[in-house]
Amino acid sequence: MHHEASVLVRDSLSRLGEIDREVLTLFFFEAFRRDEVAHILGIASNAVSARLLRATNRLASELKRSHADWCHVSTPPLLKRS
Repeated sequence: MHHEASVLVRDSLSRLGEIDREVLTLFFFEAFRRDEVAHILGIASNAVSARLLRATNRLASELKRSHADWCHVSTPPLLKRS
């Protein structure tokens, strides 16, 4: 089931815009901290937080839209990582 969920997330992620994919990939898949993501992207740390919030909301909406038959997805909470 974990593999199936991973495939669904990656499929939905591929449907997002480049900015959303970039910030989500750096933070979640490559496990950079917010300050590191900010440095990589050349933006302020608070801008990373705003982008993460928007991108996770868009990803949740895409998951709901594309895969509603597979699972119920709630909007992800703001992340606790620094």
